Amino acid sequence: MRTSIYPKELQLNKANNSDISAAFLDLDLSINNGIVSSKIYDKRDDFNFKIVNYPHLDGDVPRATSYGVYISQLIQFARACSFVEDFSDRNRVITEKLLTQGYRYDKLRKTFSKFYYRNLSLISKNKSNLNTLLLSYLREDVYQKLMSIL
Repeated sequence: MRTSIYPKELQLNKANNSDISAAFLDLDLSINNGIVSSKIYDKRDDFNFKIVNYPHLDGDVPRATSYGVYISQLIQFARACSFVEDFSDRNRVITEKLLTQGYRYDKLRKTFSKFYYRNLSLISKNKSNLNTLLLSYLREDVYQKLMSIL
């Protein structure tokens, strides 16, 4: 079938390792028991070096705008993730990264609460309340390590 769509000069390589899951754009799609689910796929996670992809607080970007970037990422995660665990994992990754870039933990938690109450329709599919999501916000060992550095 692909020969009827693509010319023979175009070499197609299978990029996924499985017939039931594949990355497409910024999504990781999978099929389990006939149900399609999605979560965030960020190819930058595949590299073994640090990539700066969010504003630093000591730069020229206003602080409010920097925390707004966090909210926009949370919205993207909530839209793309079928399961609350995947949403929480992505939130944990970005939170840890932002904390190492000078963001304040209490301000991130407050910003998360603002996101939660302004986007209840996105969050309601996960059937998780604010406290449950905040508890999964940051692993305790990572929090303690970051606080000792900062």
